[in-house]
Amino acid sequence: MDKKDYTIINNAKNTIPEFGDTFEKCKKEHYKTLSIASHELLNHISFLNSSYDLISKTYPETKNMRFWNSMGTSIYEITNMMKRLNLCRYCTFPNKENVTLNDLIYQLPDEADNAYPDSERRFRFDIPTEKININADKEQLLIAFNEIVSNCYEAGNDNDIIDICASLSDDKTHCTITFTNKGTLPDIKIPKDFRQICTKDFYYPDDINILSMAFYTTKPGHFGLGLFIANTVCLNHGGCLDVTHDDTHTSFHLSFAI
Repeated sequence: MDKKDYTIINNAKNTIPEFGDTFEKCKKEHYKTLSIASHELLNHISFLNSSYDLISKTYPETKNMRFWNSMGTSIYEITNMMKRLNLCRYCTFPNKENVTLNDLIYQLPDEADNAYPDSERRFRFDIPTEKININADKEQLLIAFNEIVSNCYEAGNDNDIIDICASLSDDKTHCTITFTNKGTLPDIKIPKDFRQICTKDFYYPDDINILSMAFYTTKPGHFGLGLFIANTVCLNHGGCLDVTHDDTHTSFHLSFAI
């Protein structure tokens, strides 16, 4: 669901109360079903992963068997994808409490060091001295921020600077966290109709509408879930995710209602 869909649904919920009640009921049932299916699949995949590791350690000669390593890579990638899908599922039900955004933002360099121990980036902050408190799910916000930082790491090189700034709207109802890094977005072209993959008729969509779509990625070996997760967190907190870019830098703007 992109920003346009979200706006249409919210307008309908506000003007037709019956629609809002029905929509919320369907959404809860949908994610309940998805949760059960996801949990069952992950159980089976985790068993395969554990079995593969046990066999590999017990019989070292398996590493010389044809396709054995490829099978291990496939199992790992499927397990990783299912864990990321679980994040998407959890993002649907925020557990909100009072959160100080300043503290959460200054935590990000340590988070990045743990996730990328062999990479080096410099962080530069432009954060108001006054504390910015919002009613939000702290864990989900951290997940969204880390997904954006991950994008910044993968787009740049060692010693690149990641700028993080926070700003309040004029009416003090929204806060926007902006991540800017060196690197530009890929040249995005998709078929006008996804059902006609072979068509030569392409168009350039609004960047964030396609980038925040689940499973859309331009990077080999990636699942296309990072910006989808970040966007879902924003939507569930009364905000949105936007992207701007020029010839050298890309900025991700995460807005949250205060």
